Amino acid sequence: MTTRSQCYVAPAEDMLRDGTKTVTMEARLATAGLKDGKTGKLPTFVQIAIGMKVMVLLNIATEAEVANGTRGDIQDIILDEQEGMLESDEDGAIRLSYPPSMILFRPDKPTRLTFGGLPPGIIPLTPSVANFVATGRSGKKFKVKQRQYAMTPGYAYTDYKSQGQTIEYVIIDIVRGHSVPPFRNSRIHSHKSS
Repeated sequence: MTTRSQCYVAPAEDMLRDGTKTVTMEARLATAGLKDGKTGKLPTFVQIAIGMKVMVLLNIATEAEVANGTRGDIQDIILDEQEGMLESDEDGAIRLSYPPSMILFRPDKPTRLTFGGLPPGIIPLTPSVANFVATGRSGKKFKVKQRQYAMTPGYAYTDYKSQGQTIEYVIIDIVRGHSVPPFRNSRIHSHKSS
């Protein structure tokens, strides 16, 4: 039996640090052109679904042992109260206008902390906030405050993120990259059958 959870695509919410919620097109383009390292490692969009495995990208709740590299699954998604009517895109995903107000997260490694009204092991997460400066095409600098969840789908990640992890099952792509020279004097030979 196959079950399917609704996929949501949550954008980062950008506002200017002076409190202006309406961000100009020049500021939006300047922000969109920045690499993750310049935006506090918050992604522009996050794909989420109830039951989805995710990996946390920042130290967001160290007291609950939820830090960079923590894996777990999404138990529930509480949408922002400003969210309007929800419609699916051509892929069946719902594109949100705001990051959800809360995600209920169950880490793979149980935590000792409990939160009132929630089952043991469930941690309420809210969007992370990053402050940064983006420079527009005109040279104007924009002080941006961005809200987003610091997480990524936990089904595929780099060797760097897997360091120190205990992984039950793994598929590793060991295809030689373009920068690796071909093997010389290899004892492995391909044989054609006749």
